[in-house]
Amino acid sequence: MYNYIKYLVKNFFKFFGLDIKRHYPEINQKSFNQIYSEILKDKRVIIFDVGANQGQTIERFNKIFKEKIIHSFEPIEFEFLKLKNKYNDRKNIFLNNFAIGSSKGEKNFFINHYTGSSSFLRVKKDTQWLNLRSQQYKIKPEKFLNKVNKTTIYSIDDYCYEKQIYEIDIIKVDTQGYEDEVLEGCQKMLSENKIKFIELEIIFSDIYEKSLTISDIESKLQNNYRLFANDFYGNLYSNMIYQLNLIYINKNFYNKYVNIKK
Repeated sequence: MYNYIKYLVKNFFKFFGLDIKRHYPEINQKSFNQIYSEILKDKRVIIFDVGANQGQTIERFNKIFKEKIIHSFEPIEFEFLKLKNKYNDRKNIFLNNFAIGSSKGEKNFFINHYTGSSSFLRVKKDTQWLNLRSQQYKIKPEKFLNKVNKTTIYSIDDYCYEKQIYEIDIIKVDTQGYEDEVLEGCQKMLSENKIKFIELEIIFSDIYEKSLTISDIESKLQNNYRLFANDFYGNLYSNMIYQLNLIYINKNFYNKYVNIKK
């Protein structure tokens, strides 16, 4: 009887778009921001914001850390101009109007009407996600792609070498399916344990012409990192877009400074 009542209650709330989950008060779940602020407190942090868009991550880290240096990378010119208008007078924020990838070069970048979905990968045709986004922008799905730009690419290793950056506290990567290429371009920094945290988005749904797996990501980390946190649950069956934000932590840093403080 109990299970049947629970079933009825859950389905009643589900009809209104609500999902009931068991709450475990004894488990102290910390957000990504809390994790960073507690572990990296009282430190001047160096942050790479790869895929800055309109500065959402800059604002986020501005609230977390008093002392920080942020290197921001945004390839879309009109979004980059918005960043300049907001942050050009900030001496601790370095704005870069190019993309980050595996090596220096140029490549076609697909700029969509919803700029947050722009990528070096094309959006797949005839998907539920594309149809819904197109409806939101009141355009036909075949018009969702706005334009294609030849875009300059740097690697993190090359950028760090040119700017004489020897350590990074946090790299945030949101590149719409291009995360593996970004990691490929920082193999030197990764192998030398010069990056403490890697925060990235991974999209499992078939939205782009290529989708990544966790093994695709971890194969680039040279066994120097371990999965530290994630922010979502879901599945390919019931979620129109199934994606996770993950944090990986450098194993040496974890063993030396984090694990002993738990």
